[in-house]
Amino acid sequence: MSVYKSQQHQAAIKFVSEARNFRIETIRTLKHFPNSYRYIFVNKMLEMAADIYTNCNMANAIFVHKDMSVQDFELRHRYLTVAYVKATALLCEISFCYDFVNMGNNFFKDGYDYGKRFENWIKAGNAAKSLIKGVIEADKKKYKTDK
Repeated sequence: MSVYKSQQHQAAIKFVSEARNFRIETIRTLKHFPNSYRYIFVNKMLEMAADIYTNCNMANAIFVHKDMSVQDFELRHRYLTVAYVKATALLCEISFCYDFVNMGNNFFKDGYDYGKRFENWIKAGNAAKSLIKGVIEADKKKYKTDK
């Protein structure tokens, strides 16, 4: 069900686009890794980023309103919770990945290059995670007040 923009809050509008940006930053950063890293962590991280974006889109398709059923609310809440948990897990993997790359690499130009890339990647992840959490909290309040 689509929602008029005037009826959406900022977090409700932006959480999908921030999840998309997080996925884009994930792809941009991981494309610099050599093929030998694919099975260590690259494929898993790409899959997690895709899951975050997909779950945000599925949650966004269900609008919280006064006539919604408990099942619809729980389904939306489940999608958002999965997206939030996967964003947290992906941020942990990014931390591991940074430590691994920091030990020595030959696929980033210099320390500034990979430092800046990881910084942008983590900023995108934290932005998406905080907006998803904000939507979860707002949904709980709205659903309680509507019932």
